[in-house]
Amino acid sequence: MRILLGVVFLMALLTGDEIIPVGNIVKVKGKKEVLIYREWEQVPLRAFGKDQIYNHDAIITGGGSSAYVQLLDKSRIIVAPKSKIKIFSPFTMEQKEGAVDYDIEKRKRSNRFQIQTEFATIHVKGTKFQ
Repeated sequence: MRILLGVVFLMALLTGDEIIPVGNIVKVKGKKEVLIYREWEQVPLRAFGKDQIYNHDAIITGGGSSAYVQLLDKSRIIVAPKSKIKIFSPFTMEQKEGAVDYDIEKRKRSNRFQIQTEFATIHVKGTKFQ
């Protein structure tokens, strides 16, 4: 455990970016093919539910699997089968492929939620959309 914390701290120093929790995978549904890719880990982690999510994590779902994510502000995200999102911060994500359902809690203008896709960047202050 000490080694892991040391590696996380070292990565934060080297990248100049603090590693912070942004939420949790609260449930994995289907064939349980949900992976979490972390910049500081060599191999992906298999998600089982109740997994902590950090900034710079990527969540990838296989066919027939979905991940239910709850952010720290109680916003909810469902990553559908064959989808991939990258989490940059509690306010910024990139939807790389597939489908994702967003249920974003109301936010102040300064804390608006941003989703980047291949085609557009979306800024929201609180809404549901896919």
